[in-house]
Amino acid sequence: TITGLTLTGGNATDGGGIQVLPGATAVLNGDQLEGNTATLGAGAYNAGTLQMTGDTLNDNSATAFNGAGGGIYNAGIAQVIDSTITSNTATAGGGIYNTASTFLADDTLSDDTASLGPGIYNFGNVPQVSLINTILDSAGCLNADGTILDEGYNVASDDTCGLGSTSLSGSSNIDLGPLAPNGSTGPETQAIGPGSSAFEEVPQFHCSIPTDERGD
Repeated sequence: TITGLTLTGGNATDGGGIQVLPGATAVLNGDQLEGNTATLGAGAYNAGTLQMTGDTLNDNSATAFNGAGGGIYNAGIAQVIDSTITSNTATAGGGIYNTASTFLADDTLSDDTASLGPGIYNFGNVPQVSLINTILDSAGCLNADGTILDEGYNVASDDTCGLGSTSLSGSSNIDLGPLAPNGSTGPETQAIGPGSSAFEEVPQFHCSIPTDERGD
């Protein structure tokens, strides 16, 4: 378990910030993975089990030839809750490159860039990405193979993720602020403006966490 740390300046073939090997489990709570580089998974590379809660992955880069997963490269089981994945870059999967099973709940993906799947690139042997209560702002999806499952009340700035009727696609008014403390002593986060299309988009009965990434 890693709690309350900043992992920055890492450089590796797999996992610039952290690498999780097959059979291993990593639990991260309240960490910031920032400014790391790798060919696969500049922020985090997972081939085992990765559990992230209240973490921020920003400004990580996997832009080498065939670089994939600027924020996260997942080839195992990844659960990312109440976290921010922003301004990461890759050749494919600027935010997340998924070849297995990724569950995203109450997250913010924004301003991630890649030639293929700027926010999420889903590819492999029947991979699945599940989305619930998540913002995707300038972080579109490319579902090359497998399934992107909308579990409700997501907000996206385009329609590439194939969201369903309880979610909002093509919104031009998500209005995310820059990374900032926002009253927290933990990782920096992105606040939404009072007029944001994501404001109160999730009904109370569908809230899956008692507090946001700031702890409020």
